[in-house]
Amino acid sequence: MSRREIWSDPLLLDRSSSNGIVRWLRWQAPYIGYCCAYFPVTLANRILRTSKRSYIGLDPVMRRLQDKWGFLVPGLTAAGSSKPIWINMYSGGEVLNARGLLRLLDVGKGPYILSTEAYDAFELLCRTYGRDRVFFPPWDLALSVRRDLRKLHPRSLIFVQNAYFPTLLREARRQGIVTVLINALLSRNYQVANYPLQRALALGFYRELDAISVQSEEDYVLFRRLGVPADRIAVTGNLAADLTHLRLTHGERRELRQRLGLPEQDQVMVVGSAPAVEQVVLAETFKEVRRRLPETRFIVAPRWIHEARGMAEWLRTQGFKVSMRSEFDVDGGDDEGRYDILVLDTFGELPTVYGVADVAFIGSSLVPVNERRGGHNPLEPLAHGVVPLFGPHMNLWSALVSEFRKAWPSIQVDSPSALAERASEVLTGGAPISAVRDVGARWIDSSSGAVEQTAAFLRRQLKLEEPL
Repeated sequence: MSRREIWSDPLLLDRSSSNGIVRWLRWQAPYIGYCCAYFPVTLANRILRTSKRSYIGLDPVMRRLQDKWGFLVPGLTAAGSSKPIWINMYSGGEVLNARGLLRLLDVGKGPYILSTEAYDAFELLCRTYGRDRVFFPPWDLALSVRRDLRKLHPRSLIFVQNAYFPTLLREARRQGIVTVLINALLSRNYQVANYPLQRALALGFYRELDAISVQSEEDYVLFRRLGVPADRIAVTGNLAADLTHLRLTHGERRELRQRLGLPEQDQVMVVGSAPAVEQVVLAETFKEVRRRLPETRFIVAPRWIHEARGMAEWLRTQGFKVSMRSEFDVDGGDDEGRYDILVLDTFGELPTVYGVADVAFIGSSLVPVNERRGGHNPLEPLAHGVVPLFGPHMNLWSALVSEFRKAWPSIQVDSPSALAERASEVLTGGAPISAVRDVGARWIDSSSGAVEQTAAFLRRQLKLEEPL
């Protein structure tokens, strides 16, 4: 059976082998090999690659090594309860999408512990909620997950958006722990290359969930086709699209521009989630935009923060005056600190920084970053009324992209020159800005309330009281 045939119907992943041993050899045995090889390779990578060593350091790597094999540091149960609620957010994006939900649940004061795979997200959660509540999730191996469950004694296990841990889920349910997946994404996710989901589907993760809240009716239908009973599923909306809380007032926008050293008259282009492989494209675009509109300034948020310094150094070689966000400080409002490009080397700030933009570009969409070619969230700039330009690699946002292209066929670009031309059209008022904003507003407004609905769903499933 070909990979294309399997992904044309997620049910085939589970049916691709009716023999449990064969399925284990196909999906779990390679995963075990990956887990065993990961840290020797990672440590060598940190030692040999200066950018990662200087940014991440070795301490977080060693902490992750402990956590992944189930050797958790003491004190993680200090979350106000001997039976905490464990919330896992796999990626940094899931952490950012869940921030509104975590606030609504009052996680800082409640019986919660949090885990994530991403170093940047780990540090953000530690700063927000304390290191006694945050850890890296275990490898999805029986030995590791049993160690974690024995140490943590959670009363419930919550996954945000994806549950790539069928072994952990199976063991948790065996121990009587309530298992829940919220903000579940299957409709767009199974259609693009996603090995963790492919493995989780093949090993039947959905059979180990007590309840699922999904983003859309399409997700609901797919989980039903997988055999999940209807009374275990609820449609609660997409946390990533419930962005009304991001909108800045005029005063907040003016204050943020001042903090970033941006005079009110300067126009700004913000590039979000740009990988290093796109820096050549961006440099060409910036030069062309500056040729057309010399006073334009640029803010770039790298896809991976450890690439920020290298990207800044390379942009300097192209003749730009570049500042780093972590080092930038406006003193007195003079022009001594004026930059052409500000590189965001901070995690979690991008959704707010879009608020100072006059036009945005969705990074990781013009040059393919990986096989998934999913693209970054184009609704984040639109929460502030900012038009997002993007390349052809937006697989996770295909329905939204289709609506954007109906409103403005040229919004999708395929080259630096096209990107510069479209950006200039937006900056000079020549683009159908209102039509694009209307599309974004419809999507955001249709998802308004997703945070509240998801929180209500969790409270029902876990029998939680409303926070005071």
